[in-house]
Amino acid sequence: MNRILGGAVLLLVAMLLVGGSLRPQAPAAPPPGALRSAPAAEGTPPPAGQGGTTQELSPSVIAVGTPAPDFELTDVTGRTVRLSDYRGKVVFLNFWATWCPPCRQEMPEIQRLVDKGIPDLVVLGVNTSDPATPAEVKAFMERNGYTWRVPYDAGSRVARTYRVVYLPTSYFIGPDGIVRAKYIGPMSLPVMESYVERARNGG
Repeated sequence: MNRILGGAVLLLVAMLLVGGSLRPQAPAAPPPGALRSAPAAEGTPPPAGQGGTTQELSPSVIAVGTPAPDFELTDVTGRTVRLSDYRGKVVFLNFWATWCPPCRQEMPEIQRLVDKGIPDLVVLGVNTSDPATPAEVKAFMERNGYTWRVPYDAGSRVARTYRVVYLPTSYFIGPDGIVRAKYIGPMSLPVMESYVERARNGG
């Protein structure tokens, strides 16, 4: 009997010594700067990516009601794109990648919005964190019949400035250059239209 009790005590001590090694391990965090497909719920993303041309900002999140950071990129046709060139219009700024399933889900709805031909609306689909080349992104857009302008964010610097970690992430910027709304995840056409209207009317 004493031998059995002694064995049980030794086993208990061994379990206490190894401690957490018997517990399930938490999943590993993604590597720094990695962008991910959007989850079901909106979160507050940390910075992501490197490279590109944009104005420098403090580490704070780009908040609704603050000026949208200006940037300059080249689109997939080779033309220069500056956000400030669209002052006076509503800008739907959509961050996406060809590998992102929620982005691909959303894109037909964006095209429906573009097809409405709204005079004061500009759609900029910033391709970011994408291994595809500009030529491959351009071919993707043409193959699917998508016609909005696509700046190519090589190195994801603009995404980093806008604190993007989930794709798609969208900002709606008013004619005055102020961020009026932010949305993480794919949207339907009615949701897009409601945010465009909000941006047009100053929030």
